[in-house]
Amino acid sequence: MRPFRIIFLYLLVTAFLFKACTSAQKETDAERTKAKYGIIVFAGEEEDEEYLLTTDSLSGGFLKIRPDAEKIYSLVSAYGNGYFYGIDDGKPKFTRYIPTDKGLITDVEIPFHQVAWNAYESWYNWIDDNTILLGSSMDGHRFTYSIIDVKSMKIVKSGDLDIPQPADDQHFGGVLGVYRDNRLFVGYTHHTGWQSKKPSSDTTFLAVIEYPSMKTLKIETDTRSTSPGGLYLHATYSMQENGDIYFLAAPGERTHRHHSAKTALYRIRKGTETLDKEYFFEIGDADKEGYMLYPLGEGKALIKMIERKKVKQYMDYLGRGVADYYLLDIHAQTKTKLDLPADVLGFTENVLVDNGMAYIGVTEKKNESYVWEYNTKTGSLKKGLKVEGKALIIKKL
Repeated sequence: MRPFRIIFLYLLVTAFLFKACTSAQKETDAERTKAKYGIIVFAGEEEDEEYLLTTDSLSGGFLKIRPDAEKIYSLVSAYGNGYFYGIDDGKPKFTRYIPTDKGLITDVEIPFHQVAWNAYESWYNWIDDNTILLGSSMDGHRFTYSIIDVKSMKIVKSGDLDIPQPADDQHFGGVLGVYRDNRLFVGYTHHTGWQSKKPSSDTTFLAVIEYPSMKTLKIETDTRSTSPGGLYLHATYSMQENGDIYFLAAPGERTHRHHSAKTALYRIRKGTETLDKEYFFEIGDADKEGYMLYPLGEGKALIKMIERKKVKQYMDYLGRGVADYYLLDIHAQTKTKLDLPADVLGFTENVLVDNGMAYIGVTEKKNESYVWEYNTKTGSLKKGLKVEGKALIIKKL
């Protein structure tokens, strides 16, 4: 075959494939939801079915799961640039999803088997608009990381963090990962293992890691509280305000209750890489323990507080309404209980702040939640949208 014919056929095939890909992309994009908000819920008899529901308003009405709704099979956490991102441990794969009114449609997926990762005691950080950093303690055995370019959908880098292992009978616990100014701050403690009856150690560890080399620069210790961060990828345990980092230390029975340490906030000042010795906001006490930290802006945040007398057995944390919402003033170091129904604990991102309004998804009974509106300026509360299922994640699309 003559060379010009080979070139012609090559260009023809390339043009055809490009057109086919472009047409498929246009078809997929046409299904993208025009709704303003997306709510991921747990539903079903065992509350183990996961769906994305879309709506234009969180202020009222009843949002039901559509009969033709697509189930979600991967662990979805991050949202950005119009896409959701999730990890399917069973495959394993990392997937970028397009939100539609029927649910999440796979846009691009990449193999994830070469990356060591576990959903428990893990976290994610947005490094920039196109980069996600995933971190995991691998069930407390070692710290791993992976850096993913979500625009090109490629794993840029992955490996282990050079954080010293605890003693042979100990595991990493906590845990926390916060990114700021080319530094990753990893908080953790040591404990004797998953659901151990022994309390965690008396120490909060804070590793300062350079990005993108991922080299550990130093590790600081502090004994004012312990168990920084938390358990699950969905939850938020930190916030940044005017360049300062605030993060939660949360001793509790759910994750190795400590005999004397209290739920509290630590601070890392802007321009520093060490714990602020002059700041320690004690939130809990002998009767209350706290979980999750939801920033509201202007020095305010929400936290879930649990009275220990409400918890008779371990599963009460997840199956009963035992958690109350408190408003924190991180500067005045005060807390105020909000007049909201008690919620299940749930390690979730069920709080969204949009245009001065905080939308709080509260599971009030099995397979039923309400989105409450909290006006961050006036402090007023109003019951809003009713949602079928347990509100897990609320995002502005």
